[in-house]
Amino acid sequence: IDSTVNRIIIHDSYTLWTPSAFTPNGDGFNEFFIPKGSGIDPDNFKLYIFDRWGKEIYYTESINNPWDGTIQQTGVIAPQGVYVWVLYSAERSGIEHKYLGRISLIP
Repeated sequence: IDSTVNRIIIHDSYTLWTPSAFTPNGDGFNEFFIPKGSGIDPDNFKLYIFDRWGKEIYYTESINNPWDGTIQQTGVIAPQGVYVWVLYSAERSGIEHKYLGRISLIP
């Protein structure tokens, strides 16, 4: 009779999902834009939102602080349209990622 022991560590897999549109109109559905996923390092997260002229209108370093459709520091809801987002994130293992996409704001 014999036995052996080997430790196996299973890490979360890294996944990221982003919606293509949201409707911050107060009806309680699709009110915010924030990428979601698993295995994301919450301490290594930066999200930028730009209007069609390239002006930064929103920035956050927290995965728990979604864009509500307002222009940062004004509280004014951004006009209906397509906005560009850039996301810098990392896996918990330290591997870094950069994503670029579009989000349609439909008030």
